[in-house]
Amino acid sequence: MREYKDQKRLERLERAAKAKQDILEKFRSRPAADDPAVLARAAERKATAQAREARQKERDERKRKEAEERAQREAIEKAEREARERREAVAKVIRDAAEAAERKAERDRRYAARKARQGPGVSPNRVQYKADAGLERTRALIVLRRGCEARFGPGCRAQNLSEPPRQP
Repeated sequence: MREYKDQKRLERLERAAKAKQDILEKFRSRPAADDPAVLARAAERKATAQAREARQKERDERKRKEAEERAQREAIEKAEREARERREAVAKVIRDAAEAAERKAERDRRYAARKARQGPGVSPNRVQYKADAGLERTRALIVLRRGCEARFGPGCRAQNLSEPPRQP
């Protein structure tokens, strides 16, 4: 280390010893633990700490209450939102059904108008014949299923409905 021009080794040692002595004096001049001023400061610190703890407890209690209120509010909002969504879903189903009924009515109206335009050239019995044929096929299937269930037990389904079920 570089030495300063005015500092010699002895001067530096003397200054270090003086600094140590000052620190020791400062430590010794400190009041004792049973000194009234020290006791008053300790009591003041203790009261401050207790007040701080009380404020912290109040803050914690207030936060807890706010959290409970927020949870209640959120639960109410969630229930309201779910109820609103259910109402909207029901309204949508009703609206869709009404629209479907309107479409069907319009389709039926167009169909009736087309049939009216075609005039008497089309046999009205033809439509009835097709309906009767469909009814006969349905009756045959019912009889076939009943026969299958009678022979093989409930839940039996014939593989080919146009043929009677095979006997084992």
